[in-house]
Amino acid sequence: MLKHFMNFLHRTDNAKNVPFNNNRELFSSVMKNAIYILNETPKKAEENHPIFSFIKQFTDLITIETAMTSYMYGKQTRTDIMVSSALEAEYSKESETLIERIYLKEVAKEDSSIYHNLGYYYSMKPNISFDLTTFPSILNPWNTDRISKNLINVATKQNPFDKDQYENNINNSYYYPIGISNCRQGNHSQYSAKLKGVGISTIEEIINIEKLYKYVSFDGNYFHYDFPNDDVKKLSISNKIELYLGILFEVGRLLKDHPYIFPEDIKKCMANKVPF
Repeated sequence: MLKHFMNFLHRTDNAKNVPFNNNRELFSSVMKNAIYILNETPKKAEENHPIFSFIKQFTDLITIETAMTSYMYGKQTRTDIMVSSALEAEYSKESETLIERIYLKEVAKEDSSIYHNLGYYYSMKPNISFDLTTFPSILNPWNTDRISKNLINVATKQNPFDKDQYENNINNSYYYPIGISNCRQGNHSQYSAKLKGVGISTIEEIINIEKLYKYVSFDGNYFHYDFPNDDVKKLSISNKIELYLGILFEVGRLLKDHPYIFPEDIKKCMANKVPF
């Protein structure tokens, strides 16, 4: 018994002495496996390509990391801000001009000019939905009080999670070509439904970052910028969430060369977009 205990101590001591960086080793392993899944899966063999289940590992990690951080430290900066900063290269003043935003819901006539001035496109396809339990989605459960209250009150027999009922309180963006959603509103109700293994939600806009790949890359430790008129060249990651976002960004680089794997509704909206 003592021998087994000493072996356990030795094993944990060794683990402490091994730096987690190697972030680049993790990054390299993930990319290698993503390439394998894309190459070995027959085209259109399944409705949901297994690469999205692979990606879901990282969106789930980000979601859970946010919740655990909120339990440990209280209310935190919302992860959705970190998501947009990383995936939309917001540290560059040039990135916004390369991003295509497509709004999918009806807009009041008096608000159309706002979206027009922001450079949005419009593609009316009501109820592009996804399953919270299987789709790679990032939720931002940043408030522990809300997590607990929603676990008690949402996605129950008396109050089922209903995407139509919660429509005004839900805002999910879909990042193409990464194939994930990011929640900006309705985090805690959706998180409750996800934990309970139920819930269909909706996409409000598509954010196409495909053109960023010419100027942005991630190597496991740094985001590298190569915008022609911008002084920002290299940004280091500072936490696990940023690491996972960098990995997702680079998996998206692979996926953009496999357009057939994306949901048909998403592809139709992108093909049929019109300016506001």
